[in-house]
Amino acid sequence: MKILHVINTLNVAGAERLLTDMLPLQQAIGHQVELVVLNGIHTPFFEILENRGVRVHTFRQLGGEYNPIAVWKLHKFLNDYDIVHAHLFPTQYWVAACKWLFGVKTPLVTTEHSTSNTRFKYWLTTQTDRWVYRRYNCIVGISDAVSKVMEKRVRGLVPTLTIPNGVDLNRFSQVRPMSRQELGIPDNARILIQVARFQEAKNQDCLIRALVLLPAHVHAVFAGDGERMDSCKRLAQELHVQDRTHFLGIRDDVPRLYSLADVVVVSSHWEGFGLAAVEGMAAGLPVVSSRVDGLKEIVSKDELLFDDDDDQLLTSRIRHLLENKDFYQEMSAYCRQRSKLYSIDSMVAEYVALYERIVAQTP
Repeated sequence: MKILHVINTLNVAGAERLLTDMLPLQQAIGHQVELVVLNGIHTPFFEILENRGVRVHTFRQLGGEYNPIAVWKLHKFLNDYDIVHAHLFPTQYWVAACKWLFGVKTPLVTTEHSTSNTRFKYWLTTQTDRWVYRRYNCIVGISDAVSKVMEKRVRGLVPTLTIPNGVDLNRFSQVRPMSRQELGIPDNARILIQVARFQEAKNQDCLIRALVLLPAHVHAVFAGDGERMDSCKRLAQELHVQDRTHFLGIRDDVPRLYSLADVVVVSSHWEGFGLAAVEGMAAGLPVVSSRVDGLKEIVSKDELLFDDDDDQLLTSRIRHLLENKDFYQEMSAYCRQRSKLYSIDSMVAEYVALYERIVAQTP
């Protein structure tokens, strides 16, 4: 098959990282796979994809993914492929508009990555979403929680199924360890790590507040960037834990960062899936997460869950892990075993099977 994926950007974030891992594997099993990126800002993911043989098209002249001229440029691509797979808003809108305005015949699939977004709050955007989704042959939710939300949102008018995100498990279990000196962290420190963009949903604030309640030798490492990084730095200073918080920005060595950590924290207010949780599990680390849809299905162990934004319960969960060696080892083994449910090879096989069914059913 000739498969085209379309996405807004290749920023270092969950959906983009997932595509960077998935597309070369789809190509490796015999399909022609290409990617259109609406925003042409170059990131490390471009080089990874191109080095692995995936052709990447960019619309640099758009000036950003929200420019509706994308519809004119996109429609010239879409009929040249057997199936088109759209990811994220506004890409989903532009691809649907291509089908409506230009009579694109290629079947369309879209993946939903979250249980919530701003468009859910308003009647007009809800109606627009329903119109957009009806242009697609199938909606894929990255977790059962996402699929249930989408089924309700489209009122059952579009086929919806779940294909959980997958991780290259070997990438996180077979790494060259990183030393604490590389990050300027004391040898006796216990390290908590959170890998996520700094945006409202990810709620790094909760971990910073928890750090105040934890012993002085416990440090927190944050990998990622985003609009809320500066406010999180200010919070760390206000709470006098700036010497125990390490803001690393975008990193291309996340598996090595996990190798020096003791506990992974995912404190999101909402989450469609929680790729960072699976990555931490694959690295053999206990993962403590908020008890929200998407995450609680992955972690699925009450001793590792805390109520949304409850820094005191988060603190209790972390203390119990760090102060009880046997419990820590038990949870590490549990998390490593659970990560095997989310292999990227299984995810790729499920997507390809879906594409083949849709193509076979399309006149």
